[in-house]
Amino acid sequence: MKPIAALVLKDLAIELRRKETVVSMAMFGLLVMVIFAVALQSATLATEGDPINNAAADLWVALTFAGVLGLNRSLAIDLDNDALQGLLLAPVGRGALFVGKVLSNFLFMLLAAALVLVLFVVFNNLVLDGRLLWVVLLTVLGTFGFSGVGTILAMVASNTRMREVMLPILQIVLTLPMIMSAVGATASVLGDGNPGTLFVELVVAFDIIFFVVSYLVFEYVVEE
Repeated sequence: MKPIAALVLKDLAIELRRKETVVSMAMFGLLVMVIFAVALQSATLATEGDPINNAAADLWVALTFAGVLGLNRSLAIDLDNDALQGLLLAPVGRGALFVGKVLSNFLFMLLAAALVLVLFVVFNNLVLDGRLLWVVLLTVLGTFGFSGVGTILAMVASNTRMREVMLPILQIVLTLPMIMSAVGATASVLGDGNPGTLFVELVVAFDIIFFVVSYLVFEYVVEE
């Protein structure tokens, strides 16, 4: 656990000094939230659509784009001055390195998600009840899965010439099932207070499966 804690503290120290990743994620997520909220509310009024479904989609679109931006920033920091190579040469197991990076990315994304959730509550006039607790739980689960997959994909993208473009493409394609399940669960819980067992199970299954697979292949990815 000490190597993992050291890696997380290292990333936290860099973020506290630079204040780039969380701030950029939060601002981008808030911007996306505002744009989609205005657009979807206008569409709802024009077409008499379901505002709850629109609100759920708005939240996860904002979290997805903010997460992709954060992972790109995290990758850029690791590649600066060959910092990633330095980490790989350190006497730390590849598994510990992976877990440390996942926890760092998860923490940064969670901080940005907290700010996005505040704006989400304000825009949709939500009350502080059990439904909001479910939304928070779903956000935590979705963010963890997103950061787990994104960490391994960031390493894959680092070996390509178009890593800034490749990472978002790979990330969105692979996390699309989780995002769809999270949107369904969020819309369900905002509607009747029940998130739907199937949707939650799909999100949890995605988190577990992709985290384990990413952990197992991480050593081979970084050796390439």
